[in-house]
Amino acid sequence: MEHVRAVLELLSAVMQDTRFIDVYNERVAEGRPTNMDPWLDEIENRGIEKGRIKTVINTLTRYIRRQLPISADVLADVAEDNEMTVEKVRTIAKDNGISLS
Repeated sequence: MEHVRAVLELLSAVMQDTRFIDVYNERVAEGRPTNMDPWLDEIENRGIEKGRIKTVINTLTRYIRRQLPISADVLADVAEDNEMTVEKVRTIAKDNGISLS
């Protein structure tokens, strides 16, 4: 594609979502290729990761609302279900003000 930046600017404007052009700018700043295939993969992976994080937050919040203990086994299950480490789940909880004590 010859006019990658122009297409991404159009997508950003039409969808009122700056992620498209933000990723392009990051890739340029890092000196990485700006062709569409890796860029689209990166956008897709960011969306998948955000979905996993949201799922972790929702799951832990449900446990808290129901006053259920969040044991090491629960953390391991949440991590496995979302294809991440237990430490990543702990970090997500901490970053979102969820106490695991």
